[in-house]
Amino acid sequence: MADVRSRSVPAAGTDLGRALLDRVPTQRPAPEGIGQPPVRRPGTRFVVLVTALSMLGGGAAAALIERIWSGSGLAAVRVSDADAAAAGDGSLAAAGAAVAAVDAAATQRSQAVAAATQAGEAATTALDASPHAGDVPRAQLRAAAGALAAGVDGGASAHDLEAATSAVAAATAEVVNAEASWQAAEAARAAAQEAAAEQAAAGARASGSQGTAVRSAEGATQDAGAVSSASAIGAGGKQCTSAGSGAAAVPGGDIAAQINQYRISNGMPALSVSDSTTLMSHAVLMADAGGIWHSGADNIVGCVSNNSASSLVTAWSRSAPHNEQMLRSDVTAMTVGAASLGGWLYGAVRFS
Repeated sequence: MADVRSRSVPAAGTDLGRALLDRVPTQRPAPEGIGQPPVRRPGTRFVVLVTALSMLGGGAAAALIERIWSGSGLAAVRVSDADAAAAGDGSLAAAGAAVAAVDAAATQRSQAVAAATQAGEAATTALDASPHAGDVPRAQLRAAAGALAAGVDGGASAHDLEAATSAVAAATAEVVNAEASWQAAEAARAAAQEAAAEQAAAGARASGSQGTAVRSAEGATQDAGAVSSASAIGAGGKQCTSAGSGAAAVPGGDIAAQINQYRISNGMPALSVSDSTTLMSHAVLMADAGGIWHSGADNIVGCVSNNSASSLVTAWSRSAPHNEQMLRSDVTAMTVGAASLGGWLYGAVRFS
């Protein structure tokens, strides 16, 4: 008979591990210095344990094996979770920084808009209060203020608004300084004229002449023998004749027509014309006082003794500041007030 040999499966227990250990091959590391560094593999006892459980079979053994193998990757899973959490924290921090930056930019622009609004109001005030600043400075200020307003309405950045606000502030200062220079020059001219008139009046009295008129460049005159009415004349004003009463307001159309004719002869367009009750009242006050002065609502004032609008405009044309006002290029309209008393014509004009 054939020799039949059988081999029984080792019983579970302490002998199982020993029996399986004899059957599981192991890999020996290569000698040091030869080839690549040895690759670390699962230890012998670990392999024996897994192999033994496999031989036992059963659902419980399979579950245990799965837990053993998956346990080797547990640390990696935990590390991966930690990395994800850290990345999430970084994203939240970046989002928070972005929101803070947007808020800061909005605050900066809000402050820039407030400063721009204030600068625009100051520019408007300066233009209204500086009618003698000259066409060029006034035009530059209007252009700068217009650019600033466009920037505010158009959503310009805070940086651009700050630059435009600085430009408006500089242009405003130039207009204010130009007006102050004009006022100072006008005051000096008026003082010199007054002194000359006094000297002429004194000479006329000494020679026995009476009623000699001394005309100024803007049409104002000083009667040598007139009684002073300085108390009724406004600050910075000049006397034309003696004070009176009952001055009558007259239409300013003749004065306006002469101004437009003068503009056209100098290559400038004519302006639209309207009477002004404010300027007319001021003209009546000047006529009753026998002198002229600025009311704050006018650009030029004057008086002539022959009641002639043509003579008044001619007198204005011979004074550089008044001539500049009549030939302004940045205006389209003029309002006029006029009054007459004792053969004298008084006029007040505003350009806009």
